[in-house]
Amino acid sequence: MGLIEIKKGLYDTLGFQATAGQEPILVDDSRFTLIAGGERSGKSRTATIKALPKLLTGDLFWLVGKEYGEVRAEFGYFVEDFRKLGILEYASTNIDPGEIRFMNGKRIITLPTKDETKIATEAPDGIIVAEAAKITYYAYLKLSGRLAEKRGWLILEGTFESSLGWYPEFFTRWQGYNEEGGKSFSLPSWSNSIVYPGGRQDSEILRLEGGTPHDIFLERYGGVPCPPSGKAIPEFSNKIHVGNYKYDPSLPVEIAVDPGYAGAHAVLAIQKWAEQIVIVDEIYLQGVITRDMITICKQKPWWSLVESGTIDIAGKQHQAMEAPVEVWLSDANLHLRSQVMKNEEHGLELLRSYLMVNPVNGYTKILVDSSCKGFISECGGCQSPVGGGMWMRDKNTKKLIDKDNHATKAMIYWLVLAFGYAERRGKLPKIKLHATEGKRTFVKT
Repeated sequence: MGLIEIKKGLYDTLGFQATAGQEPILVDDSRFTLIAGGERSGKSRTATIKALPKLLTGDLFWLVGKEYGEVRAEFGYFVEDFRKLGILEYASTNIDPGEIRFMNGKRIITLPTKDETKIATEAPDGIIVAEAAKITYYAYLKLSGRLAEKRGWLILEGTFESSLGWYPEFFTRWQGYNEEGGKSFSLPSWSNSIVYPGGRQDSEILRLEGGTPHDIFLERYGGVPCPPSGKAIPEFSNKIHVGNYKYDPSLPVEIAVDPGYAGAHAVLAIQKWAEQIVIVDEIYLQGVITRDMITICKQKPWWSLVESGTIDIAGKQHQAMEAPVEVWLSDANLHLRSQVMKNEEHGLELLRSYLMVNPVNGYTKILVDSSCKGFISECGGCQSPVGGGMWMRDKNTKKLIDKDNHATKAMIYWLVLAFGYAERRGKLPKIKLHATEGKRTFVKT
């Protein structure tokens, strides 16, 4: 019996009838699937019914969310389906953690990703991620890495939290050919004919559309990402620039500092891997003075490797207290270099040039460890850890807005002092790629 017949038999037994919006999702056989659903679109049900035939092959499956509570609907659907099919052996009464056993010991277990370091090491045969936009890109890399051993499958489902971050980025890329073999789908709210019998023209959908900004309506109800215009650093991509790039204890560290208080105080830890520039760590906090930042830095495992650094020229200003550059010298015995930023646009152009992908070999000159959420958020790659946002241009004047640019400006200062405004050209290092958890292993030359 082929897979199509198996699917039909399962769906008929359950009395499930696919909607027009669900049909292309259910017939697709891509290994990785992303379902961007509007609110009340039935995305949870679509994910579980799509996964059901896949559960016939394999022994261990994960039901994942940022918190245990995110998977409640999916857990309930599986329990109900297995009861109807007569294959349910056991289901826990709660999901914190939860377990379902069926068919000769096959198991589904629930897992949260809030603590990314505790994601289980046992290799699953398949993973369903509920409200996937809420998990971090690093959590996605960990989950993807766990699937490698058994060549497992992955279903991501959720509503866009915003059009920033890895989830909408993957949605766009998976619309066409991609190296992961992924496929993305939109499941708009109005595709759920039970909740919205009038479809796109349902009176409630039209009411929501009339009272919601167009971009938010498309994201929240249409399942379509609408990234804001005016992104200062359009070259940045989680897929290209972010990964598991921890510091190398055999190499020196330089720091880049942008002092601040109300917005954010940023310190980047940078290493050079051959000609590759790697941001291996960051400290990105609000309401923290220079002495506190130095104390935190001294607790980092890479601190003993710090040899030099840079700071915003404003770090020389006293403002009724010691200048930050003086505090770094007195408390950390570290002289930080600085110079006047001649032209902010030229500095940004330099950063963008180092983030560009080399068209010859497909590599970029800057990589970022996934823990550096301040820098990543300012580039538009995740939610800000301090409630900020992405570095933007004014939509009318196109001028840069001096906001949400603390870590990125620190990186610009460092690049300008290291290389000058003109991009230094040269050969990129030889790099070997490994699939495990998105890591790149570098051959230092």
